[in-house]
Amino acid sequence: MTSKHKDFRKAIGRAAIAMLAAGSAMSASAAKDSGLAMELNRVYGTSDLAEVRPLVEEARKAGGLDGWFYSAKLAMLDFNYAEAQRCYGEFKKAYARLPKNKAALADYPFDPQKQIDELQSEIEEGRQQFDRFRDIVVIDAVEVDRDDFFRHLRLPLSAGRVVGIDEVPVAESGSNSRGETAFISEDGDFMMWGEEVKVDPDDDADEYAIPEFESTIAELNRLADGSYSEPRYVDGLGDGADFPFLSADGTMLYYSATGENSAGGRDIFVASRDPQTGEYLQPVNAGFPFNSAADDYMMAIDEENGVGWWATDRHMLPDNKIMLYVYILSESRVNFAGSDEEKRERALLDDIRVTWRPSATVADESDDDEEELDQSELEAAQAAREKGYETLADEIRAIEPGQKPRRHDCRIPLPGLKYIYSEDDVATQEQKSLVADYIRLEKQLAAEENELDTLRRNYASAGSQGDTAAILRLEKSVADRRLALTAHLSRLYRSLGIGK
Repeated sequence: MTSKHKDFRKAIGRAAIAMLAAGSAMSASAAKDSGLAMELNRVYGTSDLAEVRPLVEEARKAGGLDGWFYSAKLAMLDFNYAEAQRCYGEFKKAYARLPKNKAALADYPFDPQKQIDELQSEIEEGRQQFDRFRDIVVIDAVEVDRDDFFRHLRLPLSAGRVVGIDEVPVAESGSNSRGETAFISEDGDFMMWGEEVKVDPDDDADEYAIPEFESTIAELNRLADGSYSEPRYVDGLGDGADFPFLSADGTMLYYSATGENSAGGRDIFVASRDPQTGEYLQPVNAGFPFNSAADDYMMAIDEENGVGWWATDRHMLPDNKIMLYVYILSESRVNFAGSDEEKRERALLDDIRVTWRPSATVADESDDDEEELDQSELEAAQAAREKGYETLADEIRAIEPGQKPRRHDCRIPLPGLKYIYSEDDVATQEQKSLVADYIRLEKQLAAEENELDTLRRNYASAGSQGDTAAILRLEKSVADRRLALTAHLSRLYRSLGIGK
């Protein structure tokens, strides 16, 4: 290598390092300049689906690689994986016909050979997720600005806070560039965010080689003296890891990333976490309908109110808008048992009310009483459920972000998927007194049930005539208390005007 070439390489190396040293200034837009919407904008000048579809069709008819490539991408965006696979096959054929030289590929906005492997992986991942489509109820949809969507999350303090990256209270470290949001726990003593960390070079690396970075999630704790610990970095979370959210009990990390096991663009991933050791298990894709072939940014869980939020760009809305969806949490995962077309409806979410219709799985698991209802009664029951969803959505919208958790002294069910949790949730003094008495009676019942359970276990291991008499007396007392609690609940419902 000539001295002239060496000097030029040194100059380039120094310039690259200088640029990366200012990483924080570049990082704010780095995550935004990616994804299907940005690709379509670069290639066709628009990502508006109504405008871009005919342009892609025109390119496909002209036999261009980009036409078949983006036809496959748009088919994936429509959750039509048979069509995506067909377009992928045509993409491969078109590539095989091209001369393999730089001039032939110079006009394409991507590396075709690289995309052959990546596109097939995305289609396969998407097809598998589509087969395991999760059945959820979406109760609200809110169109928000992409740049500050996290500020529209209506989360109580018990769920923690999602803030902009500028609220991370530690100095920028060298050339590390940070993501867009940070998560702060309820007590403010734990924080996490996305960050690109410089990878240590090999011993024989060129002095002027451009540094390499890998994306990860950084986390730290506030110490007893008010200072912060050094950041810790989580391994193995995928490319572009960002938008973290930790469950209230510290056991589940939700975040967004690209690359391996993605169905296209950013996907939401979930990693189990040991809250004692801070160790993470291998992350898994959150699956459909939470993810799509476009960018899906964040999942946030509000356990206090029984709902989750997620942000997605699947509609590729104009004016830099994306959608926030709110769904009802469930105790266990249930896969949707409907047709592929019904799955597509529920994945596209053009109308969230499609998720309000019970799936075949739910219908199969309904109890005998509901199965015996006539059509008008079934329709009335469904109307009541839908009214409950609307009411819950209104309550979630009314949450002031960061508001203190409500008291949870009891859980008295009300119509419309609502509950009384404490005296604070009723209006009159009579109702407050009835709720207080209900809480007292419920605690007395629980104490006697625990005592009865202990007597039964002792009797099973040893047994005596005296134990039998005590068990019989306590069984009668427990039965009487249950009847009294039911009667008291009826009085409360009458006071609330329920069942009159």
